[in-house]
Amino acid sequence: MQVDVTKRLAAFTSSLTVEQVPEPLRKECRLFVLDALSVMVGAALFARDNGDTILSNYLKVAATPGPATVVGYGIDTTPMMAAFGNGTLSEVLDCQDTNLWVRSHNGTPVIPVALALSQWRRIPWGELVPAIIGGYEVHTRLLLGIQPSHWYNGFQGTGTFGTSGAAVTAARLLGLNAEQTGAALGASGFIMPVSNGDNQFKGHNIKPVHGGQAAMAGLSSALLAQAGYRAGPLEGEPPRYHAALQILSTERDLNKCISGLGSKWHTLEVAFKPFPIGHLIIGAVEATLELRKDKIDPKKVKSIRVTTFRDAVTFTGKKYTSVDSNHVDAHLSIPYSVAVALIDGQLTIDQLSARRLKDPFVHELAGKVICEVDEGMTRAFPAKWPVEVAISMVDGTVRNHRIEDVMWSPQRLPTWEELCNKFHVMGDRLLGADAVDQVIHILEKIDDNSDLQPVMKLVRGPA
Repeated sequence: MQVDVTKRLAAFTSSLTVEQVPEPLRKECRLFVLDALSVMVGAALFARDNGDTILSNYLKVAATPGPATVVGYGIDTTPMMAAFGNGTLSEVLDCQDTNLWVRSHNGTPVIPVALALSQWRRIPWGELVPAIIGGYEVHTRLLLGIQPSHWYNGFQGTGTFGTSGAAVTAARLLGLNAEQTGAALGASGFIMPVSNGDNQFKGHNIKPVHGGQAAMAGLSSALLAQAGYRAGPLEGEPPRYHAALQILSTERDLNKCISGLGSKWHTLEVAFKPFPIGHLIIGAVEATLELRKDKIDPKKVKSIRVTTFRDAVTFTGKKYTSVDSNHVDAHLSIPYSVAVALIDGQLTIDQLSARRLKDPFVHELAGKVICEVDEGMTRAFPAKWPVEVAISMVDGTVRNHRIEDVMWSPQRLPTWEELCNKFHVMGDRLLGADAVDQVIHILEKIDDNSDLQPVMKLVRGPA
């Protein structure tokens, strides 16, 4: 019997109010927005520091003037192009929030749409919260029904069904009813980007665009529904069922998309990133930095063994870098990330810079990193992300450190103060410390009747 996924999710999100959102998630929504803004600002700074004008060049051609801001670029454009720009910025550094149960970045497509519409419509925080949480839930729930086969078949859920999450966020903020929201979801399944693994993991600089495209396509889906366009449900229609949830996976359980709807909140499973690298790598870097406290001399390292779960090794553990690599190669590589963290004692956007990537010693040390799969760790994933790093020295000594609960995972979520510090690290050089402090203060004290206009002025950045 076919499950009415689209209709159920549309009814849920279109009627969701801030009072119905559990108090922990209402508070966490502030973290989502603060973290997303810090990542966008950091990406804008990274582009400036490295002379990367690609996004700027595109926006000069495509971004006509409008009411919504591209963060850090000093550009005010249409909501669609602001959603694109900010969604792209969300993916540049790979430092965004994540739900590893579904292998996707919830905030990447959702937050940019919420920001754009909040400026266009001057929408208060009390309306933004259910729209954002609804978008996170839909993004996650749709992928729960088809992962991990969707990922193993080469699709990136951030770009594909992240579009659907963005669509319901936009629909809620545009005031669409359940029927219209269902149409927006159906449209999202028709126009979502074919976000794929090769363009994610092979070092192509198009990689972050799938976030922008998902945000823009999600907003477009809602506007299409508002205009009167109608589309079939994501789960498909008889007799062929040729729709997104069916054709983009080989194994599916669509009951998971609606199980516990309104009582189980998968958004509570969202994690954050302390470093600008893939989430599969966070634990290895944390363990390396812990070992570095023993004053290890990188020049006297014989080998580094990283033992962890299978997905981490398969997707990021066999990627070795050279002086010709770019930051996309680097931040999706366990060997590079471990090596540069051991040498520098930190992993920030500076460790991904073009200058840092030209240091041959970093890549030489990365070549000594060997990643191995542990089946017990694999069984623990994604509830936990266990990892062990063992550093062997030329004198025969070995230092090792194992982590079960990785920092900023759902078991060790960051505090408000830690995310504020992340924002300062990302934003002070571009916006100024005073502006960053003001954004933090506004979001910390925001009430349901306030809007984000003051925040967006502060994060606009230099023209």
